[in-house]
Amino acid sequence: MPNPFLFPALTDSLIRNDVAQFSRRILGLPYSQLQKLIYPQPNYRVFTLTKRNGKLRSIAEPFANIKAFQLLILEYLTKKSSPFKPSVHGFVPHRSILTNANAHCSPRTQHVLNIDLQDFFPSISFYRIRGVLQKRPFNFSHAVASVVAHICTFDGSLSQGAPTSPFFSNLVCRSMDRDLQDLARLTGLKQLVQT
Repeated sequence: MPNPFLFPALTDSLIRNDVAQFSRRILGLPYSQLQKLIYPQPNYRVFTLTKRNGKLRSIAEPFANIKAFQLLILEYLTKKSSPFKPSVHGFVPHRSILTNANAHCSPRTQHVLNIDLQDFFPSISFYRIRGVLQKRPFNFSHAVASVVAHICTFDGSLSQGAPTSPFFSNLVCRSMDRDLQDLARLTGLKQLVQT
C-alpha cells in the first residue's frame, strides 16, 4: 500500500472511514485509549445558570479532556465545511448580534419578527449529528460519524457548554435556513436573517 502521507486524499479517506485512523490522526491517541475515555458516556459537569428572565438553564460542560477532543474535532470539521450563508450570524466567526442588527437597519425595514427556539441545543439529537457527518462535505463512515457524534453530545443531544454545539447546530439547520429563505422569497420579504 502506498504511504498515505505522500497522498493526502488517501490519508483523508482513511480518516473519514476508519475510527482508529480518525482517533490517531485527529485526536492524537489510539482508539483503544479513546474508548476508555468516552464510553459509556463522556464526562461532563452539569450545573444550572439563572437566565435574565429568572428561569434556569441547564449547562453540561465537558471535562477538559473531552473538551480538548471536541476542539480538535471542531478544527478539523471547520476546515472541511463550506462557509455559512451571509444570513447566518449566530456562532459564526466575525459575525455577532451587531452584524445581525445591522442587517435590519434599513429605511425599507418595516417589520422585524424575532423567534427564540426553546431548548435549541438539546433538541438536536445524536442521530441528527451523525447524519450530517455522513453527508457532504464530510462523508464520514457510519462508525466514524457515530464516534464523533458520541464525543460531541451529552445524553443523546447537543449540550449547552460544549464548544462543538454551535457549529453542529448551524450544520443541522442549513436545510431550515434554505426553507426560510425560500419562504421569504415566496412571501415577498426582502431580507431574512437567522441567528
